Amino acid sequence: MNRTNDILTAFLTGVATGAVLGVLYAPDSGKNTREKLRLQLNKYAGQLRLLVNRKKEEIQSGTYPTSYKEQEDYKKAEELLFEVESILDELKQKSQS
Repeated sequence: MNRTNDILTAFLTGVATGAVLGVLYAPDSGKNTREKLRLQLNKYAGQLRLLVNRKKEEIQSGTYPTSYKEQEDYKKAEELLFEVESILDELKQKSQS
């Protein structure tokens, strides 16, 4: 299960990065690009949020192995989620102005 979570986190990070870069370099208006980016990031943020919440519950219940590597992976996932949510907030503000 531990390896699966590492792979899932790496996969989601790669997919999100690819989606962001693809949308940013696609020839479209700024407004449309931001909307596409927002939709993709919302999708991946939801998946990442589920992963982080699941790990948080496991840690709180004492069933999550707490090796250094696993703790670091969890922290990285939380940081990534925070960054994605920050980008989504910026996109929301730009679309409202």
